[in-house]
Amino acid sequence: MFFHAGHYKPPNMASVARLPSLSSVGGHVTQQMLQQLPSPAKLGAIVTKKRPNAFVKGKRDSGNDEKSVNTKIETERYRNSYMHNLCLDMLKDGFHHSFCELFNLMKHEKEQQQKLGPDSGLQDQPLVQDQPEKLEQMKAHLTAAEAAKRRGKMDVVYSCYLTLATYFEQSGDISFSNHFYKLCLEASVKVLGDGRRKEAEANFNMGVTYEKQEYYIEAMQCFEHFYALTNGRLWQMEDTGRTLFSMACESLQNVYTTLAMQLKTSDPSESIAYLLKAYKVAKEGDDLEGRGDASYLLGCAYLDNDDAETALLYHNEYLNVCQENEDVTGMGKAHRALAKSYEKQMDIESAVKNLESFVELSEKSGDFREQQRACSAIGEMLNTLGKYEESAMYIEKAYKLTKKMQEEENKELVRTEYGIVIANLVMFGLSQAMDTTSTQNIDKLLHWKRSRKDVFAASVSIPRNFSLEKVVDYHGSDEDIKIEQDPEQNENEVIPDVTDTEQTKPVETAE
Repeated sequence: MFFHAGHYKPPNMASVARLPSLSSVGGHVTQQMLQQLPSPAKLGAIVTKKRPNAFVKGKRDSGNDEKSVNTKIETERYRNSYMHNLCLDMLKDGFHHSFCELFNLMKHEKEQQQKLGPDSGLQDQPLVQDQPEKLEQMKAHLTAAEAAKRRGKMDVVYSCYLTLATYFEQSGDISFSNHFYKLCLEASVKVLGDGRRKEAEANFNMGVTYEKQEYYIEAMQCFEHFYALTNGRLWQMEDTGRTLFSMACESLQNVYTTLAMQLKTSDPSESIAYLLKAYKVAKEGDDLEGRGDASYLLGCAYLDNDDAETALLYHNEYLNVCQENEDVTGMGKAHRALAKSYEKQMDIESAVKNLESFVELSEKSGDFREQQRACSAIGEMLNTLGKYEESAMYIEKAYKLTKKMQEEENKELVRTEYGIVIANLVMFGLSQAMDTTSTQNIDKLLHWKRSRKDVFAASVSIPRNFSLEKVVDYHGSDEDIKIEQDPEQNENEVIPDVTDTEQTKPVETAE
């Protein structure tokens, strides 16, 4: 049965069956069918029903990806070295200059160790890059310094570098310490508002660093800047209360003295010039002992240059300083130096007088070495004056002191000096007996030839128990040689005639 559209009447709604779905209808869809189709879901319902699943899934996937990345980073941290991770953290936080500073220092340390080679003994020492505690210190203070530098806080930058310098100095990493002291000096000149005190302190620290490395010219330049910046200032050390200017004077005096000692032989005039500078700054400081030392060294330098008169001026000043400080050892040292100066001027009496004071003071100080030097010096001086018996007394004392100190080298030297003095003593009496021809002197000579005892006792008053055999055997024996005056000896005693004590044999004549 075919239906035309013009004759079609709508059926009763109750008798029409509901179509299952729109997708199952084929061909043309009539208006009646469209009215029976279920309405599509609203857009909101679709969003609330479909989109949440996609969003949650994406969030879940994103969480998984982040967790995967974190796991990878943690894995890489375990794979890489501590320094590598530290550098990554510094770069991630934006501290590029700190990273470059740390990286270059580590590289330089490694290159230096390789350059020295395995024979240097440094191969077994751990590098700083393998010590996490030191790396953390560097990271903390380098990044703090970089952040402060961006804000223009150069005083904070200086403090950070100074902390690192002292830290590595205490740990024994001298190359790192020196590097950060240099950075302190560079930062100190940019600090404003402190009267250039930090610049002065940085120059002092850098001078000490150069001095330890034996770069004395560079150390002198830093100390001179330190001296100029502190001159006229009342800056003091917080812990000791000592002024920075007095520290500058002491530091300059030390480095000037060191340079003078280096030039003592090669350039004496330049050496004296440095000693004069040391003397000048020592007088400006508050260290009385330092001023005395500068005076003594300057006096010795002038004496070595045959200027005994100028040497006496500085040695007398040194003596005054020692007396003011009640320095007994120093006073003895000053008297010995004065004796040498007077001897140079051929003022033997003044020289002996100062040497006697030297002996007395050395005995008070209880210094055996100084006593031995004092006794030897005065013994040599008295020997040149022809006072052989007094000279022998002092030389003998010096010998006993060397034995007490167990100094074999000095003992042999003093024994030789003693033998010379005794020989001079015997020669003096012998020459007197030879010059005066008399029967008594001839008898003395014969008696001395036979016994080597009682040698010219009446003429030179030497002990009766003296024997020249001790002089002859002196270098091979450790026996104490004593010169003691016999209390029963009579200076006017006449030696018995040889003919009275021995039976002379008749002289046989050839037929």
